[in-house]
Amino acid sequence: MLVILLTIPGFFGYAQHKIHLHQLPTEGLSDPGITAIYQDHQGFLWLGTQHGLNRFDGYDYLVYNHSGEDASSLSSNQINTIIEDSQNRLWIGTKYGLNVFDRQTKTFKKYLPATDKPHAIPGKNIKVLFVDHQNNLWIGTNEGLAKFREETDDFLVYKNLPNEPNGLSGNDINTLVEDHLHRLWIGTNYAGISLLNPETGQFRSFMNQNNNPYSLSGNTVISIFEDSYQNIWVGTLQEGLNKYDTETNQFKRYLSNDSKQSIATNSIYSISEDMDRKLVVGGMQGGMSIYNRQSDTFIRYTTKGHINHRGNTASVLTDYMNEDKQLLIATSNGGVTIYDNFPSQINAYQSIPGSSNSLSINHISSLIEDQGNSLWIGTDGGGLNHLDLQTGEFVHYLKNSQKGALPDNTILDIEPLAEANQYLLLTQLHGLVLFDKNSKTFEALPVMEGFKPETFQRINRLQDGRMLLYGKHHYAIYSPQENKTLIASEPLPYQLTTYIQGPEGQAYFGTDEGLMALRLPDKTNFHSAGKLSPIPSARLPINSLATDPTGKLLIGTNDGQIFHFDQNELRPLTNSMMGQSPITNLLVSKDKLWATNSSGIWVNGYSDMMEAAGDQWKLYNKQDGLAGNVSKAGTLALGLHGNLYLGSIEGLSIFHPDSLLTNPIAPQAIITSIESPSKELNKSWAQTDLNTIQKIQLDPRQASIKFTFASSNFIKSSKNKYKYRLLGKDEEWQVSQQRSASYTNLPPGNYTLQLLASNNDGVWASSPKTISVTVPPLPLIFWYWSLPIALISLSIGYLLWFRYRKSGQTRAMIPEDKVEIAEKKVKTDPFFEEIDRIILDNLENESFDNKALCTAMGMSRAQLYRKFKENSALTLSAHIKKVKLIHASKLLRTTSLSVSEAASQSGFKNISHFSKSFQQEFNMTPSVYATSFRELAYDTL
Repeated sequence: MLVILLTIPGFFGYAQHKIHLHQLPTEGLSDPGITAIYQDHQGFLWLGTQHGLNRFDGYDYLVYNHSGEDASSLSSNQINTIIEDSQNRLWIGTKYGLNVFDRQTKTFKKYLPATDKPHAIPGKNIKVLFVDHQNNLWIGTNEGLAKFREETDDFLVYKNLPNEPNGLSGNDINTLVEDHLHRLWIGTNYAGISLLNPETGQFRSFMNQNNNPYSLSGNTVISIFEDSYQNIWVGTLQEGLNKYDTETNQFKRYLSNDSKQSIATNSIYSISEDMDRKLVVGGMQGGMSIYNRQSDTFIRYTTKGHINHRGNTASVLTDYMNEDKQLLIATSNGGVTIYDNFPSQINAYQSIPGSSNSLSINHISSLIEDQGNSLWIGTDGGGLNHLDLQTGEFVHYLKNSQKGALPDNTILDIEPLAEANQYLLLTQLHGLVLFDKNSKTFEALPVMEGFKPETFQRINRLQDGRMLLYGKHHYAIYSPQENKTLIASEPLPYQLTTYIQGPEGQAYFGTDEGLMALRLPDKTNFHSAGKLSPIPSARLPINSLATDPTGKLLIGTNDGQIFHFDQNELRPLTNSMMGQSPITNLLVSKDKLWATNSSGIWVNGYSDMMEAAGDQWKLYNKQDGLAGNVSKAGTLALGLHGNLYLGSIEGLSIFHPDSLLTNPIAPQAIITSIESPSKELNKSWAQTDLNTIQKIQLDPRQASIKFTFASSNFIKSSKNKYKYRLLGKDEEWQVSQQRSASYTNLPPGNYTLQLLASNNDGVWASSPKTISVTVPPLPLIFWYWSLPIALISLSIGYLLWFRYRKSGQTRAMIPEDKVEIAEKKVKTDPFFEEIDRIILDNLENESFDNKALCTAMGMSRAQLYRKFKENSALTLSAHIKKVKLIHASKLLRTTSLSVSEAASQSGFKNISHFSKSFQQEFNMTPSVYATSFRELAYDTL
């Protein structure tokens, strides 16, 4: 494991910045070796490889390959270059021919060399494509330069000619760039640079000259770039980097050498700029080199973004800068990384095996900052760690047999004593341990007689200096000044999980049964442990507590909810995207509410939530640089200088809230697929560019449709969100991280799909993508001949007569009375009506269970079970199943749903379990039941 050092305000000023690179996934990619990158106007990312062309939507790859049996396929699988012209046509240069992609038909048109056609493309190996300021498409090949002529669908060809001093210097072309004067710079193999003057149509050559140190360093030019300061940079093969001086027409050379400040490689494949206008240079086995304009030197980085003074790492093979100034880099490590312009500056610390200057172990259980720029870290099995926040150095205190040593390596909690240099440690095996910072000694305190060490899990210092210990069914008070044994409560029927003391002295325990008010004894009544009183309006499985700036309570529950508690009223603050894992820590700082769960750390604007102005929870996790996502209670702390310290089971994270940058680039929504039950519609969409569709007309007999979509943001795309609604059906926006929207059995009418996408930081596009959806009315059917009418009428008459005769037998098959009896057995008093309402509201919630029902009823499990048992002969689980079965029977009686659909909409995941339960309840299988009632309905008709 690595210790990642970043610069955070107030800390580690000596450290150099890490480059933040986000790796795109490689699963599904036709080949991890990327040779070309381009993002089109719709937002799709196109990646060329040695084994095909790939379209990436942020989640999945769609691969296009050459097929000898398909004349409309790519001319070759070896992709060299990709570009889009002013008409949004996608051009692909391959090792064998030029291709243009037809998005409607998903086919490729080829341009190949032809000796009998003077205006054919000159070479088969298409090495570079470029569109100039006049929207001309230029093509560099292995046998000359060409400009595409739209009007004649052919090419104007430029070639090197003998004895032509103003002609192209060489035919094997590697790179093309247009400068701010609209001159075309052409890099060649073995023939240096040709500079095309657009006004005269003549070329000027730059080549290496022996004994001239101000000439081009090498004649094989593989990259050219004009930076934002209008400097021309030239990369060569094995001969270094060059900067062109326009006033002197001379080149300054930058070569790799033993100096750590030199460029890392002499083979320069990639030259670009980041958003801060820093020159980024990459090449063969050199990683990346960032140019320092002030010192005229370079800082070397690996292709993972870490400082690497040696510079002997993986290669950078190509680069691409999109319109949003996002730099994408292909490396020999495989795949593509995006240079993150808006990173989250997080210091992550993890254990390095064999190193004393790292965490002793990654599993952190407690932490606290002292006044001396020190962080004290309790671990689960790794003793006590001290981190000097000025130098970044660690000191470990581990268990050993010497006098004054730490007696236990598992430290559950840390609290400072009134004395500035002493801490009280709660350990797993030895209870309370006194630590003196000055002498660096530990003393196990013999104050826990009669208690098992695991009884207490947490420790808090009270305002009067005494210590409060709590955990499994007990709490106790300890006075360090008197050093007496613990004064403990009587055994409690619940688990104490968290404690907080309000600004006015109110004390509260959070328990698995709800919120408890604690009345503490004063020092004159030391023999008493005080009294606990339950707060009926907060019967929740509480896992964490905090106070807001006004002193009101914030409650984090074991099922992933956060509530604001004011005047005995609970106001929910969380949303569905936060999941249902326990809220382990809560903290309010500078109008921000921070909360941890198994996904990482979440943050939201506290005032915005109180004013109901938004639900903008934002998640930071390992993708953003956190050491780990899962944190125990008591491992989130606010530092003296505004930094946040977060311990996890995978290490320590330190960051300042102001250093968590937000990506401001609003993405566009991309339609990736449209599906319908109609085979004809699906076939037409398969031959259509879906992102150009503006209107859809559905078959009224199969009026269902599913849209699948993506976001053009590729940085941490798993954090992208989507808003959609179908005007005419949806009243509210549907917000989700799911990438599809389905609508079934739409009635005739006119609808409009509106779709918005967000980026990884929750920034939304300003206007939605829209598609009109029309469902026409069913056509009227007329019969013009009497014979068909007569035949149909006779058939209907016979069928009705036959049904009427059979109806007596059919009715006898249906246990209507049993259904009615079953319905009547379900209690109808307000208590049961509320239970049934909650069950029916959660039929499609797969995670709904008895525990969720208790939470929704605002009752503890014991209370709910007790009241239920007093009023019903059924168990709670049996009652829930009966309500679901009755609901399913109604669906089968009154709708045309299939048995599996009725089961799913009634909350049954397993169809065989549903069928068995239904038959046990009604003495009839659900399929026979549905058929019987539908026959009766037909008889009635």
